[in-house]
Amino acid sequence: MKKTILSMLAPAVLLSGVTLISAQTSVPNSTVAAPVATAAGGMNTQVGVRDYLLGPGDVLELKVFNETQFDGTLEISSDGTVIVPFVETPITAVCRRIEDVRVDVIAALGKMLKRPQVNLQIRERRSRVPASVYGAVQTPTRFEMYRRVRLLELISYSGGVTERANGTIRIFHTPQSFVCDAEEKSFGIPSADSKPSADSNSTATAASFDPMQLRFDEYRIEDLKRGIESANPYIRPGDIVKVEEAEPVYITGAVVQPQGVYLREGLTLSRALAQVGGVRKEAKTDKIRIIRSKPNSNEQPERLAVNYKAIRDQKQPDILLKAYDIVEVGEANPFGLNRIGDTLLGFATAGAGSLAGQLPVRVLY
Repeated sequence: MKKTILSMLAPAVLLSGVTLISAQTSVPNSTVAAPVATAAGGMNTQVGVRDYLLGPGDVLELKVFNETQFDGTLEISSDGTVIVPFVETPITAVCRRIEDVRVDVIAALGKMLKRPQVNLQIRERRSRVPASVYGAVQTPTRFEMYRRVRLLELISYSGGVTERANGTIRIFHTPQSFVCDAEEKSFGIPSADSKPSADSNSTATAASFDPMQLRFDEYRIEDLKRGIESANPYIRPGDIVKVEEAEPVYITGAVVQPQGVYLREGLTLSRALAQVGGVRKEAKTDKIRIIRSKPNSNEQPERLAVNYKAIRDQKQPDILLKAYDIVEVGEANPFGLNRIGDTLLGFATAGAGSLAGQLPVRVLY
């Protein structure tokens, strides 16, 4: 099923309180995706970056012992190379480990120096755009990922899903991310001529990219909880993970606790009434009214009459509710056959109480 969305995504991101900015900007609240978090729940330790592959925009710091003229910062250019001072030929750095680049730097300086002592480190990692998790999670977070990370891990670092989650997760793919060819398969990035597999649990859009649209895959939270591997994909840099929030359904009238409930996957009338404590004794269960508005329409809402008593007696199928449905549970006629006994008993009790209150009081010692 092909789905594209941009107009809905932008305001939702703003409302979530998560700012999507480029990786070149300092982000104090960013989290490094790593298996160990600090006790305070803040910045995670940078575990898993040893095999980090360099990319355009990354900044390296070079120091040569007793040769300060070579010291300084080296930024990897858009063509994937770095220029070392006094070295004519640029050194290829993109999609390579820092140790491998250091070997080439030593070889290049060795033509001018005798046994150069070179220290080369990564000063800033700018090539990977942070991934973002927002929506129905406890803590919307941006993650700088220096290794492969699956969906479940990012959800757990975000505090898990909240009760507002409607059961689906959408992963939006942006064109901003840089990924080496060797990483494409591990991040689940399809080639230009590849197609989603027929047995995939995700709903993937077309692989082509339109600047005004974002492609996304959709997964079920229930499949993720059950440990289905295809529902727990690798998240690539720049991805936007949105845990969809449930829309409300309103329950009013003769129920124990009239209130709104969240419309999760497969919410039926019986389940919604159970969530508000059930119907009261005086409820008119043979004719519950559902007021259903039509999305993006100025037409009058549709009014459905539902026999909940028949549903409860398994004589009719249950009704699936829709977003923003209003369920009205009316009260039966107090003088009807079903309530006449309770009504007369109430009158008798009230009358006896009133009469007793008018009798004289005699104190016995």
